[in-house]
Amino acid sequence: MNIIPPKPEIDFTDELLTSKSGITFLARFASYLGLPKLFAQNIKLKQRNRGPSDSHYLLSLIYSIALGEGNLCDVDLLKEDLAQRTLAGLKEVPDSRRISEYLCRFDKNSLTSLSNIAESLASKLIKPVIEHEFSQRGWLPIFIDGTAIEVYGKYFEKAERLYNGEQGFWLHGVFVGNLWVKQKLLPGNVEVVELLKEAGQNYSISVTHSVHKKPLYELAQSLPDEAWEKISDDGSEEATFIYHQPTGWRQEETYVVIRQREDGGQRRLFPRYHFILVSREDLGVKELVRRHRQKQGQENVLKGPLRDLGLHHPPCQRFVVNQAYYILGQIAYLLLVGMQYDLLPEETRRCRPCTIINHFLRVAAKVVRHARQLAIRFTKQIVHIDWIYFAAKRLERGLIFR
Repeated sequence: MNIIPPKPEIDFTDELLTSKSGITFLARFASYLGLPKLFAQNIKLKQRNRGPSDSHYLLSLIYSIALGEGNLCDVDLLKEDLAQRTLAGLKEVPDSRRISEYLCRFDKNSLTSLSNIAESLASKLIKPVIEHEFSQRGWLPIFIDGTAIEVYGKYFEKAERLYNGEQGFWLHGVFVGNLWVKQKLLPGNVEVVELLKEAGQNYSISVTHSVHKKPLYELAQSLPDEAWEKISDDGSEEATFIYHQPTGWRQEETYVVIRQREDGGQRRLFPRYHFILVSREDLGVKELVRRHRQKQGQENVLKGPLRDLGLHHPPCQRFVVNQAYYILGQIAYLLLVGMQYDLLPEETRRCRPCTIINHFLRVAAKVVRHARQLAIRFTKQIVHIDWIYFAAKRLERGLIFR
């Protein structure tokens, strides 16, 4: 049976239609948090009192990132969408070229002010996150992670050689539950272990790169059987400590090496080894392995904003500009998570950011003015129309942070 598509008449309309009408909830939530006022009071990079204000520049970019559009040029989509601009309350939206020029004005002091705004925002949103984690787990997960941010091209300032041989930066972040409370973009040659030592923090870090594991393999394979301690009830896993000073490091480091002789109950022809860099050995290998494995899956928390907000690759060549951009990305992510806890049904707290973006922010609607009142006519063809209704009722009653 042939499938014959229809041949509709192609025409244009002056009606205000947008496929991203959920930006009205994002903008109103930011307003309730006082974000526009914080920008107006603390960020003053504009040199002339004309054109878009500092708040317009920053909010335009934050809303664009929060919609999953992580490229600077995507701001032009917001600029050309009158309905979307109207719902966001942005009278003027600069184009991507002007935003790029604006970001170049950031320096150390203005960067600190922007970071303080992000931390202030996190402090307003953290209470329901803590309450939720305690109710679900009985304890509060606080996860510190670092990830490589790769760059393409030769002219990215302070991009250095990473552990995998590629050029890039290091992004360090702190999460309370799934709330991104702290982050900093660092040059690629920064060693996270040294930073943790200086801060007096305990750590356990998986060694995954084949080059770094090679000397550890040689040490582990040279150990006698009596050096290994059973850490599983069935005896399929054993562990012990080994000591090695990596090339260029200041001192010898302690590692836990795990040896697995079986895989799914079947005897392996050759043992499998896993290596964990640890800061202490007084707890014993069994307890260190148990604690380290409790962190498994937490690294996905950092993957969320990078993947879903398009933050895997920095957009600018100047390092301080990229630092500012990632703080704005953090603020965008804070708004998304904040809406999950304060504006949307409790079921959405399990959702990834991309789910909130696709089913709450990127929804089609018509914007009309009726009796001098702005109105949004959402299409009923929405997967989670209940989310729209729930959020609208929350805003209608007056948002009180839970």
